Amino acid sequence: MRVVTWGPTRSRPVCLFMVRWTSWYYADDVLTGNSDFVDAKREDPIESYKSRTIPKMGLLPISDTPPEWVSDMTLRIADVRDVLATTAPLTSDAALGIMRPGLEEMGFEVEDGRSRRLRRPVLFGEQGVPRVTYEVDAYHPESQILLEVEAGRGWMGNAVYRDLVRTSLIVGARFLVIGMLIEYRYKSGGRETVNRSYEEAKNLLDAIYASRRLALPFEGVLLFGY
Repeated sequence: MRVVTWGPTRSRPVCLFMVRWTSWYYADDVLTGNSDFVDAKREDPIESYKSRTIPKMGLLPISDTPPEWVSDMTLRIADVRDVLATTAPLTSDAALGIMRPGLEEMGFEVEDGRSRRLRRPVLFGEQGVPRVTYEVDAYHPESQILLEVEAGRGWMGNAVYRDLVRTSLIVGARFLVIGMLIEYRYKSGGRETVNRSYEEAKNLLDAIYASRRLALPFEGVLLFGY
């Protein structure tokens, strides 16, 4: 196992990137010092992000340092974490709408459920016209990143399995990003039940990459919890 740390000292890293069968780096702490992981192009990143809780986030597969856009996305999700936590009901469309400004600043095209649907090609027909297309929540044309945001019963409704299969068939996709609720609480039989969607999705991706029996066609899959 190889461990790479970012932070002001080796004893107090702000991020941890672990390389074994799977490569999860955890950005679940508060930024407390200088870090190469913070986007250097941002003005005064230490003051801007000090005392800010970073969302749960993990990148697969092994060996490579996370691409530059991962740190930017981490901080942009952190920007709206409080809004996400206090919005009710928090549907996937509502969550995507809250994330939209930051994603668009990064260069993503983002679906608008009311007026704009994003469709990416799967199969082509005559004259090269797309014959089969699938809808996605957001797409970054330069980096070829697909993004899907799930909420509520996203895990219980097998949305992650659907996302993995459908996005794997999309032409030219290099990266996949999936957003899941950290916890979803609901009533069942008069009792409150908690579904930890992020952890369930993380366990699924761990199993896929550890077993090597199912090869996903992406350079990387990023899972974040909100």
